[in-house]
Amino acid sequence: MKNTVKLSTGETVVVTRALIREKGYLKTIALNPDDIYVPIDDTDTPNNVCRLELDEPTISQLQVGMPNNPDWSVSLMVVRKIPGGKTVNGKTYWYELVVGFHRHTALTRQLVSEWIFDLYEFDDDDDLVDFQAEENGKHLPRKTMGIKEWTNYLSYKVSKSNPKLTEKDLVEIMDRFVNVHHSTKTSAIKNAVAENGLYQDFKTYTWKEIQQTVQNQNNYPDGVFTYTIQGMKDDNRGEAGWTVKQGYEDEYLFNAMKKFHETGLHSYFTLHTKLPKKDETVQTTRDKMLSNFSGYEDALLSTIEYYKKHGKFPWRKESWFPQDNKQREKKFISCDD
Repeated sequence: MKNTVKLSTGETVVVTRALIREKGYLKTIALNPDDIYVPIDDTDTPNNVCRLELDEPTISQLQVGMPNNPDWSVSLMVVRKIPGGKTVNGKTYWYELVVGFHRHTALTRQLVSEWIFDLYEFDDDDDLVDFQAEENGKHLPRKTMGIKEWTNYLSYKVSKSNPKLTEKDLVEIMDRFVNVHHSTKTSAIKNAVAENGLYQDFKTYTWKEIQQTVQNQNNYPDGVFTYTIQGMKDDNRGEAGWTVKQGYEDEYLFNAMKKFHETGLHSYFTLHTKLPKKDETVQTTRDKMLSNFSGYEDALLSTIEYYKKHGKFPWRKESWFPQDNKQREKKFISCDD
């Protein structure tokens, strides 16, 4: 979205950033960062569900780059109007900071007297918190929300829900945030479930829980010896044991092949799936994982048949990317050179 904003100096600034979202957007305005109220908690840090603490290296980086080289093509800091104003220590504030806590801190430390903000309105506090989570990670340099922040966000959502959200509900919430790494989502969901005592109709496992589960004999049917993991030799079975999570079937098939090549040991897999999607059952998820194994095994057999027939693999090493600046490499280099 393109806006033209006139500063108090008479300078006209053209802002070309995309809006974080259209809903609630009112206008783009120039304000003194020092005149914006920043909600803080008892520890003097932002009272922000999605930003538990400020990162000093990020602020220092912003202090250097922002004032002298503003980039109006990235998402702006966001404020909302305070109806009737808010007086703190004798000063009345008419705007409250919603997103951009690192950037705002950097500007105030540099005594920047004017900056451009997007003004939004929100349906309620829940809408504001969702907006803060949605905005995270859309500006550079960025300090993305970590596991603690995402856990806090999900716990907030749980506290506001009636009836209480379930683990599946939290998965659906996190699926909206495509810029968040899968491992961060998984850990935040698991933490929020544990912290809030939410019902789980399906159990997922962390690496620590996998280790504890395979070592506990109470988890096995009568007469079944404990499993090994990480390719360790299972003396009871005479095989190498591996624990495989859905989505990593190809990686562990290769690990088993490599183990056989190096030691002659056969392997067995103990399997666990991701949380089933809304339209899936535990069984359909397990069937999908077994199908993945079958697909990779079929690909392996096809490769073996090709090799037996042609005496070579159905792939080749074509070229290197130019990487050696000392040799002034500029073009692709044949692997045969």
